[in-house]
Amino acid sequence: MDGIYLLNKPSGITSRDLVDGLGKKFNTKKVGHTGTLDPFADGLMILTVGKATKAGMFLEALDKRYEATIQLGSKTDTGDLTGNVIESTPLIDLYDQYVNDTLESMIGPQLQTPPMYSAIKQNGTPLYQFAREGKTVEREARSIFIHEMKLIKLTKDTIRFSVRCSKGTYVRTLAEDIAQKFGLVGHLTHLTRIAIGQYKLAAAKSLDSISIDHRLSVYQALSFMDQVMINDPIQIKAIKDGKPFLQTHPKNRILLIDGQKEVLAVYDRFEGNVFKPVRGLF
Repeated sequence: MDGIYLLNKPSGITSRDLVDGLGKKFNTKKVGHTGTLDPFADGLMILTVGKATKAGMFLEALDKRYEATIQLGSKTDTGDLTGNVIESTPLIDLYDQYVNDTLESMIGPQLQTPPMYSAIKQNGTPLYQFAREGKTVEREARSIFIHEMKLIKLTKDTIRFSVRCSKGTYVRTLAEDIAQKFGLVGHLTHLTRIAIGQYKLAAAKSLDSISIDHRLSVYQALSFMDQVMINDPIQIKAIKDGKPFLQTHPKNRILLIDGQKEVLAVYDRFEGNVFKPVRGLF
């Protein structure tokens, strides 16, 4: 059962519920995920089982694509529909082209301050725990990148949009920033993750219907990486021992595989043609 599984998380459960559910179904505790979704959100989650958990860090780094809806005119303490309204603004007339142009103007690098209702830890304590106690603590802004953002539908009091963004982007915070562009406040009422890198929600299964037949191998899951095949047993042993690897390759990150397409490790360029291991995957 070792491998990668694409699951469709329903709204109303936590990401941990989904991880625990798959672990119970497969009778294993070695289950990980490659990026959480808030309980109110739904959509694609990639879960790793067994040895495949070693590959999770590379899948987690992939861009994410979402569809989301902003409720304009009210701000909540959580940034979504589960929170309490803490601020309101009167609505104004908006127009499709103006909204779409504004969304597209936000494409590019940004600094984003994580919301208080997030799992990021400060001195070992999750931020959401401080928030539940009514406390606000200083958070360091993080670099994110918005690759694409488009309007899907505009109504008098909602903006539905799609966004493709880097790892670590909080769409709840992005929604508040979008509302602020129009002199308004807002909060998310809907969030669906529709893609992680090349993996699409359409291919995901529910927890009830997922089975080992839906497993992707680590080799399949990391097919977006440039691959170098190693056939020499002495070289394979050296790679498994974590030794540097000499390779003339144009990319700075390579996936090393053996002749049977079993993954060995991910290596990054160190200097010149010398590559060093990032993570063993055997």
